Amino acid sequence: MGDFLFAVGLIGWFLGIGIFIYSFFSKKKISRKKVIVGIISAFAAMVCGVTISPPDTEQATTHSTIQSTTTSSTTEDTSSKSREKEEQKVKEIAKKKKQAQLEAKKKAEEQKAREEAEKKVKEQKAKEEAEKKQQEDKRKAEEQKQAEIAQKTSSAETILAQAESNPTRDNYDSALSAIQAIPGGNQSLSNRLANVDSAIKANEAAQAEAAKIAEQQRQQAIAQEQARQAAIQAEQQRQAQLAQEQAADQAQQQNNQETVLITPTGKKYHNHVCGNGNYSPATLQEALNRGLTPCEKCFN
Repeated sequence: MGDFLFAVGLIGWFLGIGIFIYSFFSKKKISRKKVIVGIISAFAAMVCGVTISPPDTEQATTHSTIQSTTTSSTTEDTSSKSREKEEQKVKEIAKKKKQAQLEAKKKAEEQKAREEAEKKVKEQKAKEEAEKKQQEDKRKAEEQKQAEIAQKTSSAETILAQAESNPTRDNYDSALSAIQAIPGGNQSLSNRLANVDSAIKANEAAQAEAAKIAEQQRQQAIAQEQARQAAIQAEQQRQAQLAQEQAADQAQQQNNQETVLITPTGKKYHNHVCGNGNYSPATLQEALNRGLTPCEKCFN
């Protein structure tokens, strides 16, 4: 009877453990409390079976030995068969217990493998989503960059066209700043800007040459004007000097025609009778020609 209870309790215990583990994976709702109560009941049956079961193998052997002294040979054979049967049951129970442990271990490993597989799937999915998001962000950033390049390129082309139509240094600087603002630059626009720079330098050189020529012409005009003014001034001075000379000559001539008084033996000429003598009129030129000098009394 004890062996029966032990066997039933053991089977119930394994069955309860299996149902308890199955409840974690089953889609159906299984009351774990009832399963636990069943497991405890099975364990109690096992304890009762062990309690009322006959002594263990050694005790059974001793008990059989005692009985063998008081029983017949037939009883000894029956006891031996009973002992072998009991040992066989113990082995079967141990085997079942070991098998149950192996199955439980296998299920635990399978559960762990499933959890690890699910974890890997989740991690792979998260990784793929992260990569997808990264690629999407990269695509959006590239689209934004291309839009910015297109907008700044269009603006630079407009400013460059103005610089090409009116190649000034200010327009060149504006176009240069606009081209430099394009992400990655634009070689085509840079080449066109280089042509604008060449045109500006050519214009600046032409303007510098024109300014140089204009300055030379201005200096020449100034020199010519100064020469003309100097010539006019020299001519005026010559005319004035000539007029002075003519006036002096005229005055001298007038003076030479002036009438003075002289004496036949005198050495001076007079403008009035000065002292005794025979005065006679004569021109100043005639008096000068005779070597006469002016009278100090008459001309002072």
